[in-house]
Amino acid sequence: MFGVTLEKYIIVGCGRFGSSLAGLLSESGRNVVMIDREKESFRRLPPSYSGLEVVGDGIDPGTYAQARMQRGDTLIATTDNDNVNCMIAEMGKKVFHLPAVFARLTDPSKERLLDGLGIRTIYPVSLSIREFSRESGIPLRDQEARS
Repeated sequence: MFGVTLEKYIIVGCGRFGSSLAGLLSESGRNVVMIDREKESFRRLPPSYSGLEVVGDGIDPGTYAQARMQRGDTLIATTDNDNVNCMIAEMGKKVFHLPAVFARLTDPSKERLLDGLGIRTIYPVSLSIREFSRESGIPLRDQEARS
């Protein structure tokens, strides 16, 4: 098929969040590459996952060559380490010039490391608080709504 391009998602960190996200994207027909340091982590991927699995370090440029990252569209750093996620996200923007880069962070103060780079951040705690507020009908204070 001429003129058809498939979006490629590269996810680093095959924990609960990363593996669930990879499964969702794969099931919706997206092209997904999952990177993790431990081969055993790929067991978390759902049976329906049809993407590529790459064993490697998320901060090693050689891993991205193996994952063919230069043809990626979106990078999502989902490891359990905020500093590593910041480094991965920064590489995605500065080295590989990816148009969309996300970093999952647990500590909102780490966001300052990514200021001005065009990297989007995801905070599971903030998302959970907003969802609780929505479900419970209890309004958020201004500070909670912004975080």
